[in-house]
Amino acid sequence: MTTKDIIKILPFEEKFKNNLLSQFDELSIDQKFSLEQILWETYIAFYNLKLEDHIQLSLLRTKDNQEPLDSNFYKKVREQTDEEMQQEATKNIETKDLEAARIAMEKIVKEMKNANLPIKAD
Repeated sequence: MTTKDIIKILPFEEKFKNNLLSQFDELSIDQKFSLEQILWETYIAFYNLKLEDHIQLSLLRTKDNQEPLDSNFYKKVREQTDEEMQQEATKNIETKDLEAARIAMEKIVKEMKNANLPIKAD
């Protein structure tokens, strides 16, 4: 997972995400390093919040005998959290990548129209 992927995953406002993604490659090495540290720490905190939420929900289910409280309890909760984070990451990354591709295509079509080049659709 890259730092750009983390930007796509974290629950930031779309405008902030887009600005961060568009400016990321142009940052100085020091700025990138600092930003990467902050983003990774934020991702870890986000993961830990989800993990804690899953632990609390699972503990409630054990209280109601809907789930066993055994030696695999925390392992199962962590796996559930990992799976959920992976699914969200994949969805968010694909969405942002498709959006970036759409924007790039629109830019190309606009430039072709401005240059009076023929646009063919097969």
